[in-house]
Amino acid sequence: MPIAVVVSAIVVIVAAAAIAVAGAITVGVTWDERVQVYMLQVFFDSGWHTSAPLIAGVPDPAYYFGTYVYGPVGELLPHLVNALLGNADFLTTAPVTPEAYVGRHLGVVLWGLIGIAATGSTVAIITRSWRWGLVGASILASTPLWTGHSMFNIKDTPAATGYMLFTLGFVTLLDRDYFRARWLRVTSLLTLTGGLVVAIGTRTALFLPLVLTFIGGWLFVLIIRWRRERNTGEEFRLGRRVLEGLGAYVLAYVILVLVYPKAFLNPIEVGAKSILDSALYPVNEAQLV
Repeated sequence: MPIAVVVSAIVVIVAAAAIAVAGAITVGVTWDERVQVYMLQVFFDSGWHTSAPLIAGVPDPAYYFGTYVYGPVGELLPHLVNALLGNADFLTTAPVTPEAYVGRHLGVVLWGLIGIAATGSTVAIITRSWRWGLVGASILASTPLWTGHSMFNIKDTPAATGYMLFTLGFVTLLDRDYFRARWLRVTSLLTLTGGLVVAIGTRTALFLPLVLTFIGGWLFVLIIRWRRERNTGEEFRLGRRVLEGLGAYVLAYVILVLVYPKAFLNPIEVGAKSILDSALYPVNEAQLV
């Protein structure tokens, strides 16, 4: 690959990061963000991440917007940035001052950059080339929708980044050198677990596609291997990959319970209600009004 392409990719990534930071400082406050900040404060005060009225310490089950659509995980990194900047007390307050909104936006920029890095890493592993990884990262960085939402979108940007981290982990898990390079196994465990925690902990209904992706991916692998000559060693290693991948799901669930026990201690309820609440969620301004 020509060095000019590599340099251009780096320039695009740096420029996109600078644009996102500038936008984070100057952009206004959206409807969704105000609601998410309120929900984060309720989470700090009561342990429930919801905008529903609390009745005897429990969210009103008749509340139209539901309680299980969003989780607090994606908001915690922006909150940490705010705390480091002196705009909030860590894990106790979610201020609504102009400075606090800017701090949160900068935290969203970090989520966007993590997503870019995860995308570039995925491309690099697939192509066996860090140069192509930079090109892949620059393609996402140059996408206006991604850079724009990285300026302020406190819920969708971390959810998407979580999915990108999961993708990186799954691709690494399937890599032919998975058992030859320890760093691949560590990367797979960390990014699979982290991606699941961030994606599901931000947008709870994402558990469904993330589970189906894992199942569908391995079914695809089995179909490809169906007509091959049986090899006990390969089958054993394949089983280990599946089990280690499942281990990431278990670890992610434990972390989610630790972060948001009032929801995730009951996986059946949060799973079913996250899908139901999401299906009933308003999809246009007329419904919101």
